[in-house]
Amino acid sequence: METVWGGLTVEEGNLTVQISALRKALGPKAIATVPGVGYKLAHAASVPGPTGPSLPDVPSIAVLPFEDMSSGQDQEYFCDGMAEEIINLLAQLDSLKVIARTSAFAFKDRNIDIQEIGKRLNVGALLEGSIRKDGNKLRISAQLIKTEDGSRLLSERYDRKLEDIFAIQDEITNKVVMELAGNLTEGEMSRLEYQMTKNVEAFNYWIEARGLFRRFNKEDNFRARTLFEASIEIDPECSGDQ
Repeated sequence: METVWGGLTVEEGNLTVQISALRKALGPKAIATVPGVGYKLAHAASVPGPTGPSLPDVPSIAVLPFEDMSSGQDQEYFCDGMAEEIINLLAQLDSLKVIARTSAFAFKDRNIDIQEIGKRLNVGALLEGSIRKDGNKLRISAQLIKTEDGSRLLSERYDRKLEDIFAIQDEITNKVVMELAGNLTEGEMSRLEYQMTKNVEAFNYWIEARGLFRRFNKEDNFRARTLFEASIEIDPECSGDQ
């Protein structure tokens, strides 16, 4: 005692209490008793390291690009547009943290585990899905997945016609909101009613134009402008984030 704590009074009983507390914190075998000598650290203590940022205080979600299951594999713009419109709707809510399109779409066509994506984006849930578009027929599937363990919170499938696309968006959005955030305020409910257009043809032109616009080359941008103009000609109130 005198060698270790010279000039201080340390009761042996108190030392025993502190050793017991250390064993609880580090593990029962972390500190060994050496008869007639005292104690020694049996192995390097395992100190918890950083585990990454903690999840936000409000429910958090990222919407991944929907997979194109169409036979011609030519509906990528429609799949991306569907996912983006759901992002735009969810982002209206204060009760949800919604990852921006750019961050979520960075995982497009990448074979990365759902739990790993959740860690990288720091979200508690991911929405993924697929679309099969055949003329006027749609088959849309959507799954809401808990990133902590990969379990499904929701799994929905819709076999509808193209003109039902807005209703499907609303149904998926509302089910996600009820699962993650629960009841909404009147103000939040009114924000979910937003639609860039109620015209399916104008919507289709607009989301195709948006996809072309983001390719940032002269030919595609010219085509995008033509489609934007066609969309607005059909519905002058059609607007969205390019």
